[in-house]
Amino acid sequence: MEEHSENLKQLQTQASVNLTPTPQRQRTPEGATPATFEGLPPEVYSLTWPTAFLESPRGERLELTEEASHATRSSGITKGVALVGPLSLERGLAYFEVEVAEMESKCSQSMALGFCPVLPETRGSALRAERARELRRATLLGYDLPKIYADGQEAGKINTKQWRPLKDLSAGSRIGLLIDRNAWELTVFMNGCRKVTVSIPTDGSQRPTEVWGIVDIHGNVRSVRLRGNSEIRPTASPALPAPPQWALQAPRTPARLASTQEHASTPLAGRDIPPRSLFEEENPPSKKFSVVEVTASAKKRLRLSAHPCGCIAHLLDVNRTVIHLPRQADFVIGRNPQCCNLVVDSKDVPNMVSRRHAVIVSADDSIMIMDCESVNGTFVNGRRVARETLRQGDQIMVGNPQQSPKEFQFEVSMPSALDA
Repeated sequence: MEEHSENLKQLQTQASVNLTPTPQRQRTPEGATPATFEGLPPEVYSLTWPTAFLESPRGERLELTEEASHATRSSGITKGVALVGPLSLERGLAYFEVEVAEMESKCSQSMALGFCPVLPETRGSALRAERARELRRATLLGYDLPKIYADGQEAGKINTKQWRPLKDLSAGSRIGLLIDRNAWELTVFMNGCRKVTVSIPTDGSQRPTEVWGIVDIHGNVRSVRLRGNSEIRPTASPALPAPPQWALQAPRTPARLASTQEHASTPLAGRDIPPRSLFEEENPPSKKFSVVEVTASAKKRLRLSAHPCGCIAHLLDVNRTVIHLPRQADFVIGRNPQCCNLVVDSKDVPNMVSRRHAVIVSADDSIMIMDCESVNGTFVNGRRVARETLRQGDQIMVGNPQQSPKEFQFEVSMPSALDA
């Protein structure tokens, strides 16, 4: 008994000392190719892992559907352990990722991720443990106040400012675990961003070359979907035509509506603007959309790679017309032409779009859309979001998808260097 207590104390001390804080994201020099895509190391893109959970062993209350890629806890808050594997560590790294499909409200506990070097003991096809943290020789990270569990015992704590599953997770959240055999570390990623890295407690035994991933579908998480590596691998953006040269020049006056009629009669900053908006077509088919030129004194300046035309990204409408997102400022979407870069409105669904509905902003290595507390919401890939990092091919719907016309939907086209 004394020997067991001494070993546990040693594990706790080691885990607490070796907790590695989340590294700050470094700025990428302008014009350079980012070293990572949404925080994931490039090595992950070449890794493979199973696209289905193991049929056996699994938690007693766990049900597998959709060719075992979808795992749901049928009742209660425990006995929802799912296993993924085997995962090879011969190249030094292993990774797997799940997407939260369904949540339960009013629950004070949450899920966990981890791995085990051998398959745990079972009672028939079901696991004996109510929670994955009880499994022998398993290492788990998570639950409400996230902790590290090793070999069935608590071995350390995780700073809740870095990661707290109970508050961070929601339906649609993507959560992954990177296992580094060389550094002997675990890293949790959420929506492609690094949350926390911890050292794996060790008992001195040889590091395995093959492990099984563990997903404990516990507490407020009721159902998850196993994401394949093809879903996180970036894809190249299609080649798009360049905008007219005048559209890339920084204006010398405050932002104003760049409609076709105004261009035809009103000079801007002492020079005549060609009678065209930032759209590519000579005669846009509809007057629902218009684009505002932005000032050079913008708050944010991207360090991202850009399209050949100089834009940080493009939006493609239903007619595949290119809408350019300039580098100098935030890009506002709404129905008020006085404050919006992209005016979206329709007489068929009046007031579907708020005056200032959403804004696309830039960070050093990503582009994000944020809803401006609109009444009918902003949707990305069919899911209502408050804020969401945009990726190649994402579908943005302004307003309620069930009522908004298809002209309110836009596809995101990112620079190829950003997606590489």
